[in-house]
Amino acid sequence: MSALKIVLLAEGVGEVGDNSLRQPKAVIPEDECGPAHCLISRVLERERTLPRSAQRFHEPLRTTRGTVARGSNLRAAVSLRKLLNYLPEDRPDLIIVLVDADDEPHVDGVLERSIEDIPGDKVVAVAVKEFEAWLLCAHEQAPANVEGLKPGEAKERLASLLASSPDPKLARKTLAEKLDLDRLLKNSKSFGSCVKKLRK
Repeated sequence: MSALKIVLLAEGVGEVGDNSLRQPKAVIPEDECGPAHCLISRVLERERTLPRSAQRFHEPLRTTRGTVARGSNLRAAVSLRKLLNYLPEDRPDLIIVLVDADDEPHVDGVLERSIEDIPGDKVVAVAVKEFEAWLLCAHEQAPANVEGLKPGEAKERLASLLASSPDPKLARKTLAEKLDLDRLLKNSKSFGSCVKKLRK
């Protein structure tokens, strides 16, 4: 059985690591994967019974300027469609677009409609209000109602919790690898929605 070819587009290096030197479409070595790769991989393993050894994350396409896609590139329909414009022979088996909700409650529906005619299995996942809230929700010292925090607040609180780590970036990835998925599902409706979409 060949490995599932997965492309994950996310808003920043906090989710996918520093990918500025990677080549588009290249396989991402496991040690270079970011926290979002780890979390998505664990969900696929659990929900689709797909071993992590049968998953391969590939570097996304670049913007028309040749740069790594970031926040606004993923929120604008025209630029997002270009980022998903693969030749048939290069098309991933699964494309995941992960964005922060910030204060846009319907961003998932807008993005889903903008790419629905593009071939392939696609999932738009929206973290409320930001990806760091997912990591924070599963932390033992998480405040109540993490998804009710203001935009940027979950990011600040997570940074504070991990500040004593000698390598905060590695600490984020380790947290994504070790966190309790059931606790995260219990504390985050937006993560539950992501899991449901990835289940199919």
